[in-house]
Amino acid sequence: MATSRVTSAKKSSTSPGSTASDKRPAIQKTPQPIINSESIDLAPVIYADTLIQIGFGPFVTKCTFGTQHSTAKSINAVLTLALPTNAMIDLAKNILAVASAEGQEEKINNIYNNFQANLKTMVRPKL
Repeated sequence: MATSRVTSAKKSSTSPGSTASDKRPAIQKTPQPIINSESIDLAPVIYADTLIQIGFGPFVTKCTFGTQHSTAKSINAVLTLALPTNAMIDLAKNILAVASAEGQEEKINNIYNNFQANLKTMVRPKL
């Protein structure tokens, strides 16, 4: 996600008749940070079944995720993710872009069908 920094634009002293629009700040994009790819494998993974709650604000958005065990009637919260709202919107856009990419539906269906086929070929224990 690109962030922006506002700096003052220099007013030209050689141009007579300058207007107020010459004083507008110039927007400069800050460079993207370099992602430490080694840290990705070290990040904790927390499994969740469902989204329980969203707190959407102008600056920060929080999403609480939870799990439900097969014998339980309630859902337990396991993680609250808090991100700047702009980053959360970018996250949603990226998820939708990946999910709707050409061939993605067929790829997921093939993986699921292979999984089902493997289950059918497993030796079932005799009870």
